[in-house]
Amino acid sequence: MWIWIAALTIIGLIAWQKRRKTAEARRQRLLGENRRINAIAVPSTQRFVLELPSTPTQHAVQTPILAPTDTPSDAFAALDPEDRMLVARFEVSQEGGRFKCRAYNFSTLAQALAYARRLNAELATPFAPAPRATSAVAPDPFRGVSDADRALAAQYGVQPVGDRFRCRGYTFTTLGQALHYVRRLAVETQTPSAPLSISAPVVGHIEAAVHTGGTGSSPLSDTDQMLAVLYGIERIDGGFRCRDYRFSTLAQALDYARRLNAEVAPISAAQPKPRPSAPSCSAIQTAPGQTQKTSASPVWYGAGSSVTVGGMCLESPMIYAGVVARAWEAPRYLVDPTLQTAPSGEDRDGVSLGYWPSYEGLTPVARHTYLQWLALGRPGGYGIGYVFMFFYGLEHRLLREMAPDGVEVIAEVDRLLALYGDNGSFRSYARRLISAISLIRNDPVAQPELSPDLRLGEYEMPFAVRRYLGVRLATGTAFEADDALRWLLSSPETYLNTPGRRCFDELTALWRVRFAARHPAGLKVRVPKRRLSTVYRSASGEFELELSAGDIPDISSVTAPLNGLRDLLAACQQDLDGLSRLLLRKPDARTSLEGALCLPPDLQTPSAEGLVAPVRARLAELAGPRGIQAVTTSAVLDLFHIDCEGAKVPAAQQKQLAGMLDRLGYAFEPDRRHSEAGLETGGHMVLYEGRSGAAPAGDRTAYAAARAKVEIAILASASDGEVVQAELDQITADLEADEALSPDDRRRLGAHALWLSRDLPRQQGALKRLATASEGQRTAAARSAIAAVVSDGRILPVEVRFLEKLHKALGLPVADVYAALHRGAGSDVVPLPVPANDGASADLPGANPLAFDLTRLDRLRQETSQVSALLSTIFQEEEATPALVAPAHTSADGRFPRLDARHAILLAGLVDAGEPTDLDVFDAEARSLKLLPAGAIDTINEWAFDTFDEPILELDDQIVVVEHLRARLIDMETAA
Repeated sequence: MWIWIAALTIIGLIAWQKRRKTAEARRQRLLGENRRINAIAVPSTQRFVLELPSTPTQHAVQTPILAPTDTPSDAFAALDPEDRMLVARFEVSQEGGRFKCRAYNFSTLAQALAYARRLNAELATPFAPAPRATSAVAPDPFRGVSDADRALAAQYGVQPVGDRFRCRGYTFTTLGQALHYVRRLAVETQTPSAPLSISAPVVGHIEAAVHTGGTGSSPLSDTDQMLAVLYGIERIDGGFRCRDYRFSTLAQALDYARRLNAEVAPISAAQPKPRPSAPSCSAIQTAPGQTQKTSASPVWYGAGSSVTVGGMCLESPMIYAGVVARAWEAPRYLVDPTLQTAPSGEDRDGVSLGYWPSYEGLTPVARHTYLQWLALGRPGGYGIGYVFMFFYGLEHRLLREMAPDGVEVIAEVDRLLALYGDNGSFRSYARRLISAISLIRNDPVAQPELSPDLRLGEYEMPFAVRRYLGVRLATGTAFEADDALRWLLSSPETYLNTPGRRCFDELTALWRVRFAARHPAGLKVRVPKRRLSTVYRSASGEFELELSAGDIPDISSVTAPLNGLRDLLAACQQDLDGLSRLLLRKPDARTSLEGALCLPPDLQTPSAEGLVAPVRARLAELAGPRGIQAVTTSAVLDLFHIDCEGAKVPAAQQKQLAGMLDRLGYAFEPDRRHSEAGLETGGHMVLYEGRSGAAPAGDRTAYAAARAKVEIAILASASDGEVVQAELDQITADLEADEALSPDDRRRLGAHALWLSRDLPRQQGALKRLATASEGQRTAAARSAIAAVVSDGRILPVEVRFLEKLHKALGLPVADVYAALHRGAGSDVVPLPVPANDGASADLPGANPLAFDLTRLDRLRQETSQVSALLSTIFQEEEATPALVAPAHTSADGRFPRLDARHAILLAGLVDAGEPTDLDVFDAEARSLKLLPAGAIDTINEWAFDTFDEPILELDDQIVVVEHLRARLIDMETAA
């Protein structure tokens, strides 16, 4: 039994679920149908129009056609057969005081029926209503209307047309709307010299209201009578009503009507100001010869016309003005003079405007601002939303109406493009409109101007470019440089980077030179089969227009040649990167010497060459006949007009000087890009011919070892108190024999040796740089030092002592010094014959004709041992030697990998300081860690070379941490 109960329960649940799904599907179908017609739906609320009663004792509220308070039988009884079919088909029903159709609520039955008619028209199979049967007695369309409103309706010609009402060429959905319109006419059509024309029933009603309202027996003024008529003031039980608000006294109702009147266009009995109204010819004035359609259509006010809207006189406004029967059918550009405008205020930037602005959707303040913009002649400086709303009308005028005044309209578009062309969206739509008109009128094909913004704002190739290049293709003409660049820049896959945009003129000139070199006869492009056509999509989104260019080929279907052109364009932009960076810092430097030096070699213009040639000649003179020479720093700085204050040349100006010399084929030492040393204003530099600027071309480790070898050789050469040319030549010869170095690296290190001969390096720093070198590199450095010592033809005791200390510091046998000296001794050493009892014959073939005086060498060894103690403070034999030969290891505290703990602590203090550190403070901190300040700087910079490929500490008047590496050091500390 329980099984049967469970089964029945499950079946019931399944049936309930099925009914629920069916109901949900039906609801979704109705919602989908409602969404499809949502754009035409009637709003659920509408302002009631209050009618004046015909007698003082009758107080009825007249609503359009049927009042919400009618009973259902009264509401549907008077419907004709067609409306009854609509009520049945679309489920129109009454709920309380409102009417419902599908998922929408309406205040009146007329609104619900209008919505049902729209639904019927939108359906695929609308029913065809049967012919309406004629009745012998026609129903009174003005049933329930007061005598005053009947008089106004007769005076201004309100006529029923079907289920709507028409007055002076305008159609209204309800009788209440038409009556409200004629009340406005009754007030606005008065002239200052004419008395108010108010019918007797209306006057009687107002006088009765005065006597019964407890306000005294004084009659109302003409202005108050107009306000009472205009805003529908009526007497009700217990007070007065005005626009759905109740008031205790007539004075309160009139005061409320005055406030309403002040928000729109104030009226007065003495000087009434006409409020612009759609069909009022006195409010909307037309010029002779103005184009005007049917009376119900919006009117175009073009050049030479004038119209007054919102109290502003608009001269040659180029707008459409008028009223449409259904507000939702009003175009975005239509200026409706019946809509409220604020008397003051301004929204100049258009912050209240939406993405697709419309005049009907503007706030009163925004309408006032838009009319003000039109009255001022549409100047610049206003929000782009106002410009687009105005542009919608021009677009409709040109493409939908094909108006004869198209020349003036196009001229206005061009003027607006000059004022608001900075906005990419407006520029795109304006250009597309001009191109479409040009195609429609079959104007001669114009050549598009080359610009970095040729395609800005569009997602496809501009139609003007496609048309121009299509004509070139049709004639079989090969593309020249400018045509190829137009094609490339208009392609959606092409984007200019910063140098291309900032230096577009130079880019164009460089493109022409290199394109001509690659395609001397031009670029031949195959003719595609696809013909040129496009779809014009209006900016307002209200229409589309298909355009065809006839038998012109469409170049947008050809893409193969663009790949090679993009590579050429990318190379041109890369070569202009230096000029772009210069113009970022100095916008006026394009015509200066520095700007001329930033140009690629194949873009040197005569004017640029005139600036560069004298400088190049002076550099050749300074470099001397050998192409390398030591010169004063001030001489080179003055040549490039670089002013420096202070003893040291700032790093930024050293970089600027290096860049300019690079472009002239010269370099200098010391170059901060390759070493930590810098230039001094009153010092010397070595100028030489050679390419520089980049990192060493060879192996970085090999370059660092070679540089340390040069420094050691210079120290050995200077150990006797001077460095002679023979020693420099020997060092240069050793560099030439180093196969691990590139030619540029050898020349740079040779110049570095010449500069070191004038400013000796720190001994400890040079030795530390060899600490991590291989045994072969340390041996090569020692041999280079010995070769430099013996190259001048003499060997002094101080030089021998230096070589002994060097071998000990490098972990090499000291005996190698004497063996090397024996092999490479110079001729100034006095030779002694070897005694016969030594077992060596002087006549043996191949014997060395020279021999050292062994007694003298023993004496030199003894003197060296005695002096070693004195030199220990210089070379730090006992403490520094193990550190030199030991490989780099990881920091003890782990802050900076491969940097020992004491130097890591010192570096962390400099980084944490966040600003330059005084030398005295740095020296004290270094000595507290038992470090020599100069050696600490060298050690940290060598670690930086290995980690970042550049030094990290700059020594000026203060110790400065390189700013762009500070963040990376902080990250390393955080990670540790």
